[in-house]
Amino acid sequence: MPSFKTIFSIATFAFAAFAAAAPTPQATSPSDFAVTKRTDDAHPKSLEVILTETTSGLKPLCDKLTDAIGVDIEIELEVEVELVPIIKEITTILKATIAEVKLLVGHVIEVDVKAIAVLVGELLTLVFATLGAIVKVVGKVKGDILLPLVGEVLKLVAELLALVLSLVGGLLVHLLPIVLKLIPFILQLNVGGLLDGLLPLLGLGGLIH
Repeated sequence: MPSFKTIFSIATFAFAAFAAAAPTPQATSPSDFAVTKRTDDAHPKSLEVILTETTSGLKPLCDKLTDAIGVDIEIELEVEVELVPIIKEITTILKATIAEVKLLVGHVIEVDVKAIAVLVGELLTLVFATLGAIVKVVGKVKGDILLPLVGEVLKLVAELLALVLSLVGGLLVHLLPIVLKLIPFILQLNVGGLLDGLLPLLGLGGLIH
């Protein structure tokens, strides 16, 4: 478990990175309102709806995973039967979410940046906490079964986050308080390069090794 000193140091550096990246507020344009351009007349789901539905879809699967992990898993067969199918369902949902968010690219979307930050934070918290619990059991079972699947989920989360950040200007700054709370999970998951794609997106690139 990382020490408080380690977490505090990372949090301090992360805050500095976010503060440096934060745009200077201007009285004539609210900093918590983002708009992107629209190029056609299609009407995809709103970003808020997509993120809300994704978290709602992932939660029961994550609950199943944590319940399964709560049982003492000792043999490879149990891992394949209990965990692998659920993780694959999670990847399916994330792929569908990415496809939906891509439909928003090039459209006008008017969003409350702070509200989007909350929704993204809920999604990240759910996924990180669940995957962190999975990584804990890798010592009891074969890591070559679980870690590649965990890595695939994290890559999809990174792709989704990159898309959302590209659509919502100023989002990263509003994610700061949530990212700081996730640092214990981030440190736990930072094995075997699993977070290489996510750390730079979260403003932690170069701060955690």
